[in-house]
Amino acid sequence: METNPSACNTHLLLARCRTGDPAALNSLIERYLERVARLVRVRLGPALAARESVDDVVQGVLLRLVQSVARYEERTDAGFICYVASQVENEIRNLARRDRTQKRGGHLPRASAPPEASSILGAIPANSSDACAKASRAEQARVLDACLAELSEAHREVILLRDFAGHDWKTVAELMGRSSPEACQELRRRALRELDERMGGRLG
Repeated sequence: METNPSACNTHLLLARCRTGDPAALNSLIERYLERVARLVRVRLGPALAARESVDDVVQGVLLRLVQSVARYEERTDAGFICYVASQVENEIRNLARRDRTQKRGGHLPRASAPPEASSILGAIPANSSDACAKASRAEQARVLDACLAELSEAHREVILLRDFAGHDWKTVAELMGRSSPEACQELRRRALRELDERMGGRLG
């Protein structure tokens, strides 16, 4: 699974972002870009994916982060990962709402990025080799996304909530309606075993 970069911790980057440091904001977005892209790809669903570009949705999430990061107060990497995941959920929820409205004959305009956000987002496209690592890692990411999509809903959800959204076990249990954190830990063990087997068959 993914590990958090450690060159400069998230708290320091956030502190620099609050002073208006564009380089820190660039670094923060680059750090979480791959995680955002994976959450979007797995969460988008076939109906929205048929009408929405993954890259466009990722850009929308990054725009949310650009616009709100100065107000974010959490000091831990885990807390910020949960915050990033919530921005993915909000963006997809808004897209689904707009899609339903358009089907009923209404219209909800897309939000436009302010100039300062546009310049930052344009500098880090969703498929950038600089941001998403090299071709070998991109292939591994593609296989991981495909294998995640093939898991049962429960197996996929426990991995997304714990490993990609960064929730603690109590929160995972509550979100999944499970009896205890321990039950979710056992579910994750089975899910990861299945995921490893699927990936091994394709990458081995």
